[in-house]
Parts: sequence; structure tokens; C-alpha cells
Amino acid sequence: MTSKSNLVYWFLFTFYFSLTLNAVGQHRVINQIQEGKLNKAETYINKRLRKGTLDLTDLYIHILLLNDKDCKIYNTKSAYTKVNQLNNQFRLSEEREVSRAIKDGLSLSSIYNLKMSICKNAKTDVLSNPEEALLNDFLKFYVDAPTSIRVEIENTRNEVAFQNAQSTNSIEAYQKFIDTYPRANQVFLAVELRNQLAFE
Repeated sequence: MTSKSNLVYWFLFTFYFSLTLNAVGQHRVINQIQEGKLNKAETYINKRLRKGTLDLTDLYIHILLLNDKDCKIYNTKSAYTKVNQLNNQFRLSEEREVSRAIKDGLSLSSIYNLKMSICKNAKTDVLSNPEEALLNDFLKFYVDAPTSIRVEIENTRNEVAFQNAQSTNSIEAYQKFIDTYPRANQVFLAVELRNQLAFE
């Protein structure tokens, strides 16, 4: 063998070994997250983010951390944006990269399940201190949230908005509620209260 062919073999071996090592490392990081060992997973993903070379599995790991309430970087909005990015990348990536990600347990189904988990966490967060503006933001931002979640958020938003109108207790406040949320269950009562004020 010539020195050139030795160099080519050495390069290919090193490249394959680094890919295998990275895959083993990624699988270990996913397991650490599932076991609640977040510090090492955060250290891993921070290194990858600094390098700026996230593959599909790295992006999945990053989203898992963003969606874990015990993690320092917990942020459902960022997680939701990135899970949509992951979904698109997974569909558009080369077959080789997708195959590697599938070996790590990724699939369109697992990405969808992660998205639903993000929506559930976001729902829990916004309902812990429900404000009309935040509930409206949820409905605008989490457009792929399951219908059951969206209905629950809408109903809560309507109730909060109606309570706000009642606390103001003016014709204008009730009219604004009626105009803004015409399909809300509380509209009939808002009309009655508005009319009572008008006749006083």
C-alpha cells in the first residue's frame, strides 16, 4: 500500500469512528435526560451549540432539554419553534442522516409526540396564572396544539375576559367582550348585564 492509500484509510476510519462515538454519546445523553440527569446533557448540548453543528439527534436532545421543567433552559416557546424546525429538517434531510437519527429513536411519530408534550407543558404554564393576553398569545403561537387543549384555553380565556368585564362593570366593557368573543358562552349574560346598565 502506498502512503496515499494509507492516509485515505486512516481518514475514513477516523471519520467513521467519530460518527460512531458521537452516536453512542447522543444515545447516552438521551438516556440521561430520561433518567433526570440533566447537568451532563446540558454540558453536552452547550458544547454542540458552541460548535454550531447540530445534527437531527442533537436538535432533538436540545428540544428535550428545553421542554424539561427541571432544566435551567426550560422554554416551551423555544422548544415549540425548534420542534417544528426538527420536523421540517427530518423530512428534508438526506437519507443517511435520517437513518442515523432513526437509530437514535427519532421518527416523525416521536417528533409529533414531543410537540404534543411541549403543548401540554405550555398549557399547564399559562393556566397556572391565566391572563387574557397570555391566553390569546398561546392560541396564536401554539397553532398545532391538540383541539382539546385549544378549546380548554379558549374557554378559560373567555371566562377570564368576562370576569374582567364584570370587574369594570360598564356598558363599554361588556360591549367590548361581546364584540371580541362573540362565540363565548358568556355572551348572553354579558348582553343582559350591558342592557341592565343601559336602562339604569
